[in-house]
Amino acid sequence: MGLDEVRSTWEEIGRDDPFWAVLSWPGRERGAWDLEEFFAQGEREVAAFLDEVSVVGLPLRFGSVLDFGCGVGRLSRALATRFERVHGIDISAPMIEQARRLVGAQHANCEFTVSSERTLPFAPGTFDALMSNIVLQHMPSKLARSYISEFVRVLKPGGVAIFQVPARQIGGSRSANPLVRGAMNALPSQWREEIMRRRAKPDARNLPMHGTPRAKVVRTVERRGARVAACIEDRAAGANWRSFHYLVTRP
Repeated sequence: MGLDEVRSTWEEIGRDDPFWAVLSWPGRERGAWDLEEFFAQGEREVAAFLDEVSVVGLPLRFGSVLDFGCGVGRLSRALATRFERVHGIDISAPMIEQARRLVGAQHANCEFTVSSERTLPFAPGTFDALMSNIVLQHMPSKLARSYISEFVRVLKPGGVAIFQVPARQIGGSRSANPLVRGAMNALPSQWREEIMRRRAKPDARNLPMHGTPRAKVVRTVERRGARVAACIEDRAAGANWRSFHYLVTRP
């Protein structure tokens, strides 16, 4: 899956079922999300992330923040009450339209941009902070690492980036055939997930998942001259994945 395929998938799902695409909870398909409950989840996530920054002891300036993969603005709305300026960016034009309507119209300090480029459309050292959750997990590892490098580039010196990415799949094949089960479980986790996705009934909402090992994430950050201040295990990618979020600072 290349960048064009990522964009095409999120364009389609952004038109079809944008809220469930962001939070794929059972029973919330096809417009069943209550909007206040939906945005309250974003409020809780932002509060928890910022608490972790404080616990780790990272100084954080509440000037400008980038919400990468902002979708319909779920995190942006929570960030808008804490930061002076919020810039949300997403690959899906339908998602950005919703973000402007639901968040931008109520919060003058929020701006939303559509971008499908491999580089972020911002100068080096633009933001005091960056946040991205349950976004990079839907990108191939190489593309995810490219964006992580970009996260560091657009941070100001002393800035803090908080982002989540799974490391590897931990759930194996459930096939009743032991030969199939053994062959599937011998494959890299990303291959297993892609095979199972392709065998399922075609549906843009059947989103691909990809992992990036922790060592590769750390190496990507350090090559940009930043450091990982904390790597915290979470359950953001579901029961079948071992997932982490990273607190990164640029000295």
